[in-house]
Amino acid sequence: MAKAWPVKIDPDEPFGAAARRVLDVRAREFVSYVPAAIGGDDIEHLHALRVANRRLRAVLEVFGDAFERREHRAILREVKAAGDPLGEARDLDVQIAFLETFLDGAGPQDRPGVAGLIDELRREREAAYAGFGPPLAHFAASGFLARAQELADS
Repeated sequence: MAKAWPVKIDPDEPFGAAARRVLDVRAREFVSYVPAAIGGDDIEHLHALRVANRRLRAVLEVFGDAFERREHRAILREVKAAGDPLGEARDLDVQIAFLETFLDGAGPQDRPGVAGLIDELRREREAAYAGFGPPLAHFAASGFLARAQELADS
């Protein structure tokens, strides 16, 4: 799993100041994983993106009172909406990996059924990856980082 980008917090730091710094780091971290995950070459890229999405969502929820309410809700809604298809795609990656391991040890009578299930899950995975690509590309192209920074400054 990708390690979280470090953010040092001083316990004496004002809540709003900590919120701004943490949001800035978590938003940049999330957006940084988008291109590799959209490529779909390595399932670990999707996993890293999904974890970064959950971290960003947590920051928005924990520090919610530090931000302007309307813009905060809009960004949180956008981050949550991005997370749902990531979870679905990741679940398919995990199921396929498990079944491929199972297939290696399966007997001749089980192999065709397991292989058929893997093929079906791969088709679902392709559709899942195709489905989250455009919305994620939106994060990079829509000025999400600038809007997150504006929220942090609010």
